[in-house]
Amino acid sequence: MRPSPSLATALGRLPSLLAAVGLAVGVAAAPPARAMELGTNLGDLREYASAWPFVDAFKTSRAWISGSEEAWDDGRPLDLDERGWVRSLAPGQIARTLMFWDLPPGHFPSGRYLVLYEGQGTLLYAAGARLLAAESRPGRHVLDVDARRGGIRLEILATDPADPIRDIRVLMPGGSCSEEPARGCDPETPCPTGTCRPFEATHRTRIFHPHFLASLAPHRVLRFMDWMRTNDAEPLAWAERPRSEDARWTTKGAPLEVMLELARAAGADPWLTVSHRADDATVQGLAALAAERLPPGRRVWVEHSNEVWNQQFQQAGHAIRRGEALGLGEGFPAGLRYHALRSTQVFAAFRRALGRERVVAVLGAQSTNPWTTEQMLAFRDTAAHTDALAIGPYFGRRLGLLEETDRVAALTLDALFAELRERDLPELEEHVRAHLRLAAPHGIEVVAYEGGQHLVSHPRNHDHAGIQALFDAANRDPRMGALYTDYLARLEGAGLARFVHFTHCGRFDRWGRWGSMEYLGQPLSRAPKYRALIRHAGGSQGPERVPRPPSLSAPGG
Repeated sequence: MRPSPSLATALGRLPSLLAAVGLAVGVAAAPPARAMELGTNLGDLREYASAWPFVDAFKTSRAWISGSEEAWDDGRPLDLDERGWVRSLAPGQIARTLMFWDLPPGHFPSGRYLVLYEGQGTLLYAAGARLLAAESRPGRHVLDVDARRGGIRLEILATDPADPIRDIRVLMPGGSCSEEPARGCDPETPCPTGTCRPFEATHRTRIFHPHFLASLAPHRVLRFMDWMRTNDAEPLAWAERPRSEDARWTTKGAPLEVMLELARAAGADPWLTVSHRADDATVQGLAALAAERLPPGRRVWVEHSNEVWNQQFQQAGHAIRRGEALGLGEGFPAGLRYHALRSTQVFAAFRRALGRERVVAVLGAQSTNPWTTEQMLAFRDTAAHTDALAIGPYFGRRLGLLEETDRVAALTLDALFAELRERDLPELEEHVRAHLRLAAPHGIEVVAYEGGQHLVSHPRNHDHAGIQALFDAANRDPRMGALYTDYLARLEGAGLARFVHFTHCGRFDRWGRWGSMEYLGQPLSRAPKYRALIRHAGGSQGPERVPRPPSLSAPGG
C-alpha cells in the first residue's frame, strides 16, 4: 500500500501555493521590494540527499562500487570510460550504485520509475525497486519503487565490452507542464494550461525537477559552494572539469553549465565559489564559460573559495602557505592577505570576460571577527575591487561547544529559545554593523554568504541523546519560525543587503540541522524555517498568507 496522494498531487500545486504568499515561479518571477533580498545555498549532490534536483535520479547516484555475489565491496578497480560508464567487468565482478539511499520513508517519491540506457548487458534492481518485466524491454525498464522499502539499488551484472551499458537514466514519476516548467503533473494532476509532458519526453532539455524549481521561488541568488565541492578541493585542471555528459555529478561536482542553467530556470543570480586550487587557466575557463552561458539580465556573484579564515578547511592552510611564500607576512594574517590578493585576481578574470556590471565581486570574511575585514580591505587595492563583503551571521553556535554540555543538556525548549532571542540575535546585529562600518566608506555592501541557526553539537556529544533531541525539537518547533522572522528583520534593520541561507534542503542529524526544509515536499506547517523565509520574501507576516502544501508522505509521515 502506497502513500495516498501521488507526488504530483502532493507537490503539483506548489507554484499556486507560493503565489498565494506573493511569489511567482520561474524566470519571469518579479522579486518583491525588500531592503534585504534572500538567497540560498544548495545542498551537496549525494545519493542520500533529501532534495532531488533532477528528473534523472542517476545524476545523484553514488560512485560505482566494485563487488561480487559474495562481497558488497571487494575493492577491485572498475574499467570506466572518460565519462564514468563501465566499459567491461572482470570475471565475477558486479558494478553497483545507489540512489535515494538511507532516506526515511516518504522523503522521496514512490511510483513508476523509467530506466533508459544504451548498450547490451544485464541490469538488476533491488531494495525499494522492483522490475516490471511485462512492461520492460532492452533499453527501457519500468520499475515499481516503494520508498518505504528503501532507495534504489542498481547493479550491472554483465556488459558487452563491444557495446557496453551506458547513458543510464533513471527518470522519476510524472512530468511537467508544457507552459510551466516549475509545475509538476501526472494523470491525476493535470496542468491548468497546456499539456502534461512526461519526463521521458523532456528529460534531455528540462533536467530539473519541477518541484525543486518551485521550491526555489523565494530566492534571488543561488550559492553553489557545495555543488562545486569548494571545501578541501583537490587540484583539477580545466580539461578535467565536470561535464554535463558525465555519468553522474556526485564525484567531481556539478558542471558549470548545469549551475548556470538552474539559475536561468529559477530566475536567480548564480554565486560561484572558485576553488583555492584553481589555477589561472581554470579561473579564465570558468569566466569565459560564464560569459557564454549567463542568462541575460543576470549577474554572477564570484567568491574565492569558502571561509578561507576557517582552520578546519584545507584552504585556510593553503592560503597561509601561499601568503608566506609571497612575503605577505606570517601565519593567519598572511593567509588573509593572500585571500584578498587571490580574490582580486579572480574578480579581474571574471570582469574581463563579462564586464564589471555583470560581476558581483564577493570577499569572504569572518562574521565574529571584524578584524579580518579590516586587514583585507586595507591590503593593497582590495577595497577598490570588492563589491560585497560576505559574512556568516549564524546564531546558536555556542550552544554546541563542549564546555557548554552540562548546561545545554539541562535546558528546556523555552529556555533555549529565550537564550537565542535575548543573547544571540542582538550580538548578530552588532556584527553586521561592525563590518558595515568598515565596508561602507568604500561603497561596499555587506551580505551573508551563509546564515541561520547553528544548533550542532561538538563531535564528542554526537551520541548525547538529550542534546540531539533538544536540537532536533528546536528546529521543528513553530517558535523557530518566529525566531527566524525576528532574525531576518534584525539583520535587515542592521543594514545587511542580502541573506543567503545555509542551506535549502537537508536532513536533520548529529552533523547539523542546516536545511530550511528536511526534505523536498515537506509541509510548510512542519518546516518553520522555510515558512519564515517565504514570509520574508513575500513581505507579509500574516500566517493566513502561508497555506499548507500537501505532504509527500502519508498522513503522520
